Order: sequence, then C-alpha cells, then structure tokens
Amino acid sequence: MKSFEYIVDGGDNGEIAQTIFNNKPAGTRAFGSKEELINDSEGIVHSICYTPAKPINIGINIKIEASTSQSQTWKNEIAKALKDKFDDIQSIGTPVKGYNYYTVLTMFNEISDILEIQFYNVEETTDIKYYTTYDIGIREIAKLDVKNINITIG
Repeated sequence: MKSFEYIVDGGDNGEIAQTIFNNKPAGTRAFGSKEELINDSEGIVHSICYTPAKPINIGINIKIEASTSQSQTWKNEIAKALKDKFDDIQSIGTPVKGYNYYTVLTMFNEISDILEIQFYNVEETTDIKYYTTYDIGIREIAKLDVKNINITIG
C-alpha cells in the first residue's frame, strides 16, 4: 500500500482529517504524528494521520539609513508592511530570505539605504545566530510577530 504525509499549519483536527479522507487517492494511507478516526459513508472507521507543521518563531533585525529622523509610528508602519509580506510569501518548508523584504523597504521614500537584514530564531536565548537566509525544514513553518521586528536607523 502506498502512503503519503500531509504537513498542516493550523485548523480543526476533525476537519483536517475529513478533508484528507475526502481527497486522498483510493488505496493509499495517510501517515503522520497525529491520528484522527473518520467514519465513511458506510460507517466504517478509518484512521487518518497528518503532521502539524512545527512553528519556528523568527525575528528580523533591520538596519537602515533614513533621510530624516523618523517616529515610532513610521517604524510601526514598516514593521506591519514587513509582516504582511512575510505572511503572504511564507509557507511550510519555505526558507526566509532577506531579498524578499527589500522591495517592502524601498516603498518607504525616507529610507536612503538598506544596510542589513538579518533573521534569527526568537527561542534561542544564548549564542544567538543571525542569518541573511533562515532555512526552514520540510515539516516546519516560519512565524513572525511584529514585536520581533527590530528597526535601527543609523
């Protein structure tokens, strides 16, 4: 029997299992770390498995030069735009790449130069490592909270 694995980000366990059951090819078995029992139209119970994506909480450090001094509100607008872009392009197994965020920063005319964009794992509290590309495993998904976006002018 052939098998496959679904990696899932969020959702109701029962709905996830039912969706997998309704869409899986006949004669295949879904495997993963979570198991749900589903009744088919004839009342036969089937075990449906899937794997929840492991969230990796990412932080971003950005160093820019700006034409004039800027307010915290301005920095918050940049952080929101970066978060929106992040949510739009990140998916399960997708690495976080700095070049994806340059276009967001260039929308702000006050920014005269982008000196640095670095990513880090928020959960690391000692020996923090910074990356221009943060690799995400095939069963992981990067998550970003605006409070973890640090913008430095200088």
